[in-house]
Formats: sequence, C-alpha cells, structure tokens
Amino acid sequence: MTDHPENTQTPGLLKKSQVNYQTCRGPTVDSVAALLLRQALKVLQPEREIGPRPNHDRHASMAGPRRHARGHAHTVRVADPGAGPSSELNGAAVQLRAQGIGIRASLIKDRQPRQAYLQWLLDNDQVRIVRNEQGRIKTKKRRDYFQEYQVLDTTNKDQPLRLAHFHYDSLDAPMEQFTAAHLKIAEAHLQQFTTERRQVLTTLAPIDYVLRRISDPNLFLKLETQP
Repeated sequence: MTDHPENTQTPGLLKKSQVNYQTCRGPTVDSVAALLLRQALKVLQPEREIGPRPNHDRHASMAGPRRHARGHAHTVRVADPGAGPSSELNGAAVQLRAQGIGIRASLIKDRQPRQAYLQWLLDNDQVRIVRNEQGRIKTKKRRDYFQEYQVLDTTNKDQPLRLAHFHYDSLDAPMEQFTAAHLKIAEAHLQQFTTERRQVLTTLAPIDYVLRRISDPNLFLKLETQP
C-alpha cells in the first residue's frame, strides 16, 4: 500500500486574517494600499488549496493532530507583528500610502482651487498658511480692501500655491465682517504651466466662482492678531 503524503501547510504561507491592515485604514489613498497588499497576498498563496484525500490510511489519519499542532504554532508565529513577512508588508503599506498621498497632492495642485482640496492638503502636511503682513490692500475695481493669505507648498520650498482674499468695506472693519472670501491660484504657481493650461485655469465659469468661495474662514482668521 502506498502512503499518501501528509497534507501539511506550505511553509511561510500567510492568511489574510493574519496580516495587520492597521496601516491601511482610511479613505482613497489607504484603500489603494490595501488593494495592492491583497494582490501581494495572492502571490504568496498556492494556486489551489490541497483538500483531504479519500481513503486515508492509518498513517495519514494519525498525521491530523500533528498537522494541527504545527499549523497552530505557525499561525501564532506569523501573526506576531515582529514576524518578517508581515512586518515587510506593513512597511510596504506605509510606503505605498506615502506615494499615494504624493500622487493625489500633485493632481490637486494642478486643479482649480477648492476649500475641500485645501483642507486635504493641510491634513496631509502638504501646505501651510501664512498671513500677508502688508495688511489690507485697497482694490481698484471694487474700491474696497482685501486681506491676503498665502498657501505655501511645503513640499516645494514654500513656493506660493494658492492665495486667499478676504474683502472688507473699510480698513478697520472687524475681521469677521468680510464681504467676500475666495481662493485663487498664486501667480508663481500659474507660471509653471503651459500657455494652454494657464488659459484653462484662468478662464472661469460661473460655477467656479461658487466653488472658490471659502466656507471655513477660521483656517485663515485664526492667523489674525487678536486685540
């Protein structure tokens, strides 16, 4: 009688339940990293799982407890966060997330300004906001005043990326009593685009004026000196 080989677990095999996905939580960017990790897991798994074979002899039946013991020890060892393969995958997830943030940030910086985009850039440490110390500037067309804030690209040597303008009827109007507040693309950032792209970004439809409005002024007004 020919003995069947034992149905042992493939060494180094990782189960999806054993991988720590903690570093892959969150919307959009993190979901991409999680998807790539799942693809990586497919490489680690065999093409098919070997099920129990029929007509096991007494040697195969006795191998059950031994397989269970080895499988349990293997599961505990791989589930350990310090284990090699799991640790490497978690490190890869962190790297993929950073790359995903960089890609999405580049796309946002090349689009029309929106406060939602600005908030995402702030949340992911891509920009910072500073107040123009020149103070309120008188406009020519509107015959009012505006206070300017600069959104600086911290990943590009603090180059101006966006400008925020808060308009006031007078020089001494309280900061909360602005008549309009909107975002615009900084001129220095515009100059890096082609002529055609600059034309697209500076040709505004009526909806663009709505979308450029600042809905959360506290991001900027908190930089004002309190009396």
